[in-house]
Amino acid sequence: MRRSKTKLLVFPVLSLMLTSCGTMAENSQGNQNQVEDEIHATGITLKDDAITLYAGETYQIEYEITPNGATEQEVVYTVNNEDALTVSETGLITAKQYSGLTTVRVSLKDRPGIFAEIKVTTRRRTLVEEINVSVSRLDFVFIGQTKEFAYTVLPINAPDKSVDIYIEDTTIASLNQNLNEVTALKNGSTNLIIKSLQSGSNVEVIIPITVTDDELDEVVADPSLDPTQYLTYKELVGTGGQDILPSTASRENPANVLVVPVEFSDVTFDDAYGVENGEERIKSELEIAFNGTAEETNYWESVTSYFEKSSFGNLNFNFDVTDVVSLDVSTDDVLERRTDVETIVSDAFESMKSSNSELDFTKYDYDSDDLMDGIWFIYSAPDYGTDPSYYDYASSFWAYVTYFLNPEADIESPNLCTYGWASYDFMYRKGDDRIDAHTFIHETGHLLGLNDYYDYSNTRSPLGLYDMQDCNVGDHNVWTKTALGWIDPIIVDTSENIPAKVHLNPRENGGAIFITNDYSGSVFDEYLVLELYTPNGLNELDSATAYDSYYGRMPQESGVKLYHVDARLIDNVQGGRQVYYDSSSLAEGIPDHYVTIGASNTYSYDRNFTVELFEQIELVSSDPNGGSYQRRFGPYSSSDFFQTGDTFDMDTYKSFTYRNSGNLNSGDSLDIEIYFTNVSEEGADLVIVPLDE
Repeated sequence: MRRSKTKLLVFPVLSLMLTSCGTMAENSQGNQNQVEDEIHATGITLKDDAITLYAGETYQIEYEITPNGATEQEVVYTVNNEDALTVSETGLITAKQYSGLTTVRVSLKDRPGIFAEIKVTTRRRTLVEEINVSVSRLDFVFIGQTKEFAYTVLPINAPDKSVDIYIEDTTIASLNQNLNEVTALKNGSTNLIIKSLQSGSNVEVIIPITVTDDELDEVVADPSLDPTQYLTYKELVGTGGQDILPSTASRENPANVLVVPVEFSDVTFDDAYGVENGEERIKSELEIAFNGTAEETNYWESVTSYFEKSSFGNLNFNFDVTDVVSLDVSTDDVLERRTDVETIVSDAFESMKSSNSELDFTKYDYDSDDLMDGIWFIYSAPDYGTDPSYYDYASSFWAYVTYFLNPEADIESPNLCTYGWASYDFMYRKGDDRIDAHTFIHETGHLLGLNDYYDYSNTRSPLGLYDMQDCNVGDHNVWTKTALGWIDPIIVDTSENIPAKVHLNPRENGGAIFITNDYSGSVFDEYLVLELYTPNGLNELDSATAYDSYYGRMPQESGVKLYHVDARLIDNVQGGRQVYYDSSSLAEGIPDHYVTIGASNTYSYDRNFTVELFEQIELVSSDPNGGSYQRRFGPYSSSDFFQTGDTFDMDTYKSFTYRNSGNLNSGDSLDIEIYFTNVSEEGADLVIVPLDE
């Protein structure tokens, strides 16, 4: 019975145990699920386990925690040498100026035993400390003006000199493709920024930019600054005892000049023309050559019509052609040197006076100094100067002007002073039906006191040939016109009135700009001179038809010509060369002794009174290396003109300056820049600004 009772007691216990076991199973399953949700990290994997950084460089640590989905994700960074580098809370390593190996540990925040390490080798390097810019500010005075700048990243041994260059407001100014030039676009202010891109460097430079186009004043011609107010060409030549033609004369009271045809005993005008009325023909055709209209010449201009146009009506001539004077000498007497031209001319002059005893010679004394201002002699012999067989005697039969010094003043029975001498056949270079006055016009320029502008040795061409006093073609240049009192140039004195804008118009009284450092009030000084060339007016014929096949035609394109003029006066009374007369003292009166222009376009001591052998007037090519005419004998071309968008400064164009000095012959520097903003046949707009300090 006891046994059976025991069995009965087992079941409830068992039942309780089963119940208890069931509950434990359920709890165990719940715990198991909880463990499975919390995946613990077992390791950290780094993208790189070793890197090298130079001072200032940075590196962002990248890592993965394994296994994927581990609960622990927060890490901390520690470095074993804080002198070598720093690590931010986000894992950004920044290298310091330190050379060596340093370890950076990446470990779990809550389980520091799980970690990975990166070996960092740091190296010293030179950081950018300064950016040195060639300008401190950029000030523009007109839209379209450009300025260059340069920069240097310092120190020189900085390994990374890369920079970012930009303009804050690109509507006010723009950068060129090379990032070294700024162009003004509109009025306003902004900044040019140059910033170092080197890691660890925060160096940047701010260059202020201002554009004030509306504040630029225009400089115009001022008649009160007349460069001939103190000394005219006639007065200058007069200091040496020579009298010449006046350079200004009205239509109502023109400058009267005698033209005397002379014939040799063996070559009369009948012989020259092959007719019986040669004397009448020469008088008739000299009348056309000197006094006729352009239509009457059937070719170009007469001497009178040319100078009336070139001078803008300020110089009017009347030439009186006399009867032919027959000489008692032959051409052989001259060629074989049995007589000279001076004697022939003197005899012809006396013969002319005796056969014209009723002539009122005061008519030919425009300045009332009891001297005839000038006279022309046209001879009947051919132009032997072009015949190689007469080369040694060419000077006697070439067209030229010369003079007798200090003649006795007696206008009632005048003495010969300045005269021109030329062959009649200079008129017929273009055929018998056309009368060509080119040579007579050139030589009349000498009767006005002008020098030749060509080099007598023909080794180079300072003025590029195309000028009336150079190669006998086209118009006179604007310096010549100013020196003769025909135009009022625009005077730009760099010590007073720049920056400035200037407009050139050759149809408005010549259109000339003189640029000087300190205006002396006289044309006889040193200048940069600008004019607008156009292939019309007095240039039209010689730009359409070659006056001489060797030289070709003048350019048919328009453009600005820039000249360097050195017309400073030499004071010869002090003896020797290169003693300059102070042009500013001309305001005190005309010198009472001989002074003359020192420079010449001919490199010889019989022409050039300067030791340095400066040119009197030279054309400056738009090519900074110089035009071909400056290096050899030959003409300039339109490629030597300055056009829209061109700029000029003395340093860039120093090839034309003496010994490449970049200065004027006087030693002065013109610290200016000329911008050619708009150049066309109708006119030229220029802006002249001081160079940045």
